[in-house]
Formats: sequence, structure tokens, C-alpha cells
Amino acid sequence: MKKKIGLIGVGKMGILHGALFNRLPNVEVVAMADTSPFVVKIFRSVLPSVAFYSSYEKMLEEKRVDAVIISTPSFSHVPIALRAIAHDVDVFIEKPLSHTLVSAKDLHAAAKQRQIISMVGYCLRYIPTFAKAREMVQNGAIGKVVRVEADMFISDVLAPQHGWRYDPQKSGGGVVMDFGVHMIDLLYWFFGRPETVSATTKKLFSERVEDEATISFSFANALEAHMQTSWSSAEHRKSYSKMKIIGDAGEIIVTDQTLRITDAHGHVTDDSYAHMYRGYYFDIGGPHYSVQAQRFAEAIESRVNPEADLEAALVVQYLVDSIYRSAATRASVPLYL
Repeated sequence: MKKKIGLIGVGKMGILHGALFNRLPNVEVVAMADTSPFVVKIFRSVLPSVAFYSSYEKMLEEKRVDAVIISTPSFSHVPIALRAIAHDVDVFIEKPLSHTLVSAKDLHAAAKQRQIISMVGYCLRYIPTFAKAREMVQNGAIGKVVRVEADMFISDVLAPQHGWRYDPQKSGGGVVMDFGVHMIDLLYWFFGRPETVSATTKKLFSERVEDEATISFSFANALEAHMQTSWSSAEHRKSYSKMKIIGDAGEIIVTDQTLRITDAHGHVTDDSYAHMYRGYYFDIGGPHYSVQAQRFAEAIESRVNPEADLEAALVVQYLVDSIYRSAATRASVPLYL
């Protein structure tokens, strides 16, 4: 029997997730909730078999669903997820997990107590090049990793902006929380938890949140990772993610579209990407979104949490909190969990 999915928040990401999940053979979207009467009216006219609600509370009360996809502003993630968990409904939550560490911890505790299957939308984990690079690092392809240089850029903010994303009380922060958090998750996924964090941030166009950040992570095995992120990089029309992973036996340079490996003498041993792209059941946002949807569908069927679950997302939330504390105090801070 197909698992029944409820979609909460029918904006750009909600529509993308809804389309991907509805094409999977073992799940179906049966309900949608959005506070916009216009959105509800439009989708009700083209999807007559789906139940539409103006509130997620009513949807959870009236429509039996096995899982919900939460694609709403980050300050609403925890209240919605807590309501779903109270109904024993599994949750997929768009990144970031929450706008505050305190609320993220509350959600994690509630999900753990009720044995809820969870996933948070750190989709870069499912890009083939990053997944392959991590595998190679773990297999010792470049020896012991001693240094990492990471970049994540986009040109979303090139003038003063308005809305909840630029209000730290609602968003939790600027480029680090909203965009660079993807790379922070990748660094944690590749190398584990750092011991200390040091960061500086800068405002270019925004009045209340940061537009750029420079971050350093120190790990227990003497590994240092340095990261730069900006959502005000005019030369990057699309999202650009890159990691240069330097080992004592070679290095890996990986982006969302390329992967290059060199040995200790600088000779290229692999410089390809095409062989990693095998095609996907339905691709409207990139293969990583398709794989992400598959993984969550498999998880709610098997009752085994995927890697990018609330446990992992909470560590990322701790890291983000440490970054902001470091930037505020202009000092290196330890990562306390």
C-alpha cells in the first residue's frame, strides 16, 4: 500500500517536493496545506483528487497521512513538525532545521521519544560528485586529509532586501543560516564534528543579517577546514559549491558538477563526471532532489532513519550557533553538544 504524504507550504520548494514524491511508486501526495487562499484555489482546480486545507492543523486532524513535507519559512518548522509528531506522522523538513538552536533541540527530543522517521533537506549530500568524493576520502584515496578549502556562492542579494529571511528574529541569520548551511552540513558529513569554530561575518547590502562569512573549523585529528560563503557574489548567477580536499597523498577538487583527483605528484588520476550521472526517475530540480525524495520514501517504509535526519541536522544547528557566537565575540569557540 502506498504511503500517504501531506504537503505543508506550497511555494517553490513545496511544489518541487510534491512533484517528485508524487512520481514515486510507493508514495502519493493526498493533501496540501497553505495559508494563501489563491494558492489553494489554483491547485484545487488542477488536482481534484488531493485534499486542500488552509491550515496544517486542520489537515493533520482530518486527513490521515503517514508523513508530511514541511516547506515553510524556517521559523515555522518546529511548531509544524511538533504538531505532526503528536499525530505520529513522519517529517521531512526543508533546511535549516530551525531558526534557533533551542527549538531545534526541543524538536529532536520529541521525535526521538516518539520514534519518528525524520529527514532535513540537506540535498547536497545526494549530488553524485560530492557523494563520490566522500567515498574516496573514506577509502584513503588521497591519504590522510590535512586541509580543506570550501566555497559556496550565489548572487541572490545584490541590493537591500525585505522579508522574513532578512529578519534575524525569524530567519535566525543571513547567508550562513540560509545558504552556507549546505556546505556546513557537507563538511560535517565528510569529516565529522569539529572541536572549535572561528568566524567573521560582513554586511554588504543587508541591514540586520550577514551577507558574507569566513569560517574556520578545527578537528581533533589536526585537520583544518576553511570556508567562505556569500549570497552577494555577482559573478555566480547560480549556486556554486566547491571543496578542495588536500591529503598527504594527493588532492580532490569537487564541485556540484565536476570531480578531479590528483596524486602526490600532481598527476590527474580522474577528471570526469558523466559516468556518475545514471539518469533519474524524474528530474526537475537536479538529481540530488530526486535521490533525496527516494531516500525519504525508503526510510518511511523501512522505519530506518536516513543519514540526513534530525540527529545530523541538530549537529549542523550547533555548528551554525557556534559560528554566530564566534563572529559576535571575535574569538574561537568550542563546539558544545
